[in-house]
Amino acid sequence: MVQNKYRVTFISPNEMEQRTVMSASSLPNLIRKVENVMADPNGYFINDKKNNCYFQVIKQNVTFIQYELLFSDKAVHIEKVKHVAPAVMRKLFQTMRSPEIYALALLDVDEETKGFLLTEMDDHLRKQVEKELTQKWEVAPAEISEAQEVLLNTLESLINE
Repeated sequence: MVQNKYRVTFISPNEMEQRTVMSASSLPNLIRKVENVMADPNGYFINDKKNNCYFQVIKQNVTFIQYELLFSDKAVHIEKVKHVAPAVMRKLFQTMRSPEIYALALLDVDEETKGFLLTEMDDHLRKQVEKELTQKWEVAPAEISEAQEVLLNTLESLINE
């Protein structure tokens, strides 16, 4: 599974910032990791600027958490799809008509990306994908990752044409 590098910045009410760099396969996966570390009384983060410097984050003392994608070995990343030209997206939707793949891929993306993809789809495909999304999904993260990879590989080949 692809591991992306993200910078996570915690901002306190007095505007003090603490940063760490973490790896995760997707933004929702990273958010779950961060929340798990914050919920763990023994959980800590490593400061990204100082070696061997650790810090704890108490959820009540954080006013904002910023997530920034630093590195991905994919040419097009699922969270960056919303920056792809609408004409290329329409071509993708004409080329790949499988609502199941889109639904699986959308299970583990941020709401902005999900909304972008659904609004760019034609009405017929969007209704099919929304129907698939309303069904209860019991899928492994690997299946979601594979669906996203199929979608991104198809998109990458369309961009390279």
